[in-house]
Amino acid sequence: MSIKPVFIFLVLFNVSISYADELFDTYRSVRAMGMGGAYTGIVSGIDSLFYNPASLVDVKGLNINLLNVNVAGTEFDDQILESLDGLTNSSTIGQSLNDLYGKPLSASAGARAGLTLPGFGLAGFGHANMSLTVNNPVIPDLEVNSILDTGVVIGFAKRVNRIMNFGLAIKQVSRYGDRATFTASSVSSLDPQVITDALDKKGTGYGVDAAIEFIYRGDSFIPKISAVAKNIGGIKFTNDNNQFGPPPELEQEVVLAASMIYDTSVASLLMGADYRYALNEDITDGRKLHLGMELSLPLIDLRGGLNQGYLSYGAGINLGIFRLDAASYGVEIGERTGQLEDRRNSVLISFDFGFEFNANKGSGGSGFKFKGAGRGGEVTLGSGGGRRSYKRKYYKNYNKQRR
Repeated sequence: MSIKPVFIFLVLFNVSISYADELFDTYRSVRAMGMGGAYTGIVSGIDSLFYNPASLVDVKGLNINLLNVNVAGTEFDDQILESLDGLTNSSTIGQSLNDLYGKPLSASAGARAGLTLPGFGLAGFGHANMSLTVNNPVIPDLEVNSILDTGVVIGFAKRVNRIMNFGLAIKQVSRYGDRATFTASSVSSLDPQVITDALDKKGTGYGVDAAIEFIYRGDSFIPKISAVAKNIGGIKFTNDNNQFGPPPELEQEVVLAASMIYDTSVASLLMGADYRYALNEDITDGRKLHLGMELSLPLIDLRGGLNQGYLSYGAGINLGIFRLDAASYGVEIGERTGQLEDRRNSVLISFDFGFEFNANKGSGGSGFKFKGAGRGGEVTLGSGGGRRSYKRKYYKNYNKQRR
């Protein structure tokens, strides 16, 4: 029996959430997941539009992100593929559901493109996610979560004073999909058309993110505290195409974060902590907490952290205008930390470049400089890990002006 019908179904649809499942992200950075998701206070460049728009203040020059493609998913083995194949046959579906119990499956793919300037960013994005989970081994049911998001986001940021930044992001999101649970009785007569109809919801919504951060710009030690309100008031979607109602809304989220950058002449150390869904009492503290760090060396970045209590790790390689990032991380899809982990691997390739305008800088005079881009689409101003030389140069000049 071919597994093609199930495989096609899994690829076409994406993930949504309830609090007993994964906490959903419209966009998830591979760099962030290598650091346990502790990214709000560390984010830079075009990623700021999705995590913390106040960080757009520190963008330098014109940066263009032409290509950013990422994929992630659970590792599939032969046994899982056989179980998926069994879901298409009424005589084997019961055993297949039992075999899949405790083995959550997920896959995602995303792409974005855009540009950033000091205090400004614009991006278009598309992100598809899916998950399949079997609950209750005695009387099994099949939970399918499927959502595809596409849209545009525009962000603005302003330095309020020497220690405070403020940012705002406005976005339009077109959402396709839903979540559905199929009980044992309905699963036994599985009809692909029934599943397709249940998930066939489409709508458009609009949202706003606001961020504030407090930062001390030292020569080598840079601590920061950030607070971001995402999807203020929630993003509710119109009902565009059927009688079953609109897609599920994007929940409002408040993120509190603390971060630190320690810069030396040969390396940079970044450490961060995110506390997500800070005002939501229905989510346990363990699922809200993200801890991570990154060691930035010439040409390579090494990352590690804890994502909802699960180990995460990753690395990034800077190849001039190209970047390659990879990460492995665990996601909690149960109600509390340690209940049910979905271990995922992800990879990203990006193509970025930038221009810096130099006005009477020393003996070099004025003009444009073309530079490759480091992580997040920010201009690389030196041969280090993409961020280090820029931060050192920028904050040094800023402190001189302040004095």
